[in-house]
Amino acid sequence: MLSDVEVEVYAEVRPTESEAKVRNAVLNLIDLDEVEVLVMNNTKFIHGKARGLRSLGKLRELIRRGRIGETAREVLSRSVIGNEVVINANKQAAYVGILSFAMGEVESPLGPITIRIRASNPQHLITWLTSG
Repeated sequence: MLSDVEVEVYAEVRPTESEAKVRNAVLNLIDLDEVEVLVMNNTKFIHGKARGLRSLGKLRELIRRGRIGETAREVLSRSVIGNEVVINANKQAAYVGILSFAMGEVESPLGPITIRIRASNPQHLITWLTSG
């Protein structure tokens, strides 16, 4: 049922930021199978991909540990587009191991970490992520 999960992550590396720190922030949220640095239009990004539920274990644990299950369920449910859930997380919070959803530049001045999760049943995935 949830074996078909695919995850893709993007995070811009601003000129004032350390590439290693942005990479660590991303990896504090998601276990990635592959991570690379992409440069598009002179802008550097940390980009990663993963397959399977295990890649979302940290995200699930951060939701549980932060006691934000209900908030996370609301945000994730509003973020479903077809068979994808697309969310933004605050980069600074992620760097210190905290999940904080970001709704744009105001809430993540250095740019968010964008997480795109594809699953055949996004609502089932959301239930899995936010329960426990």
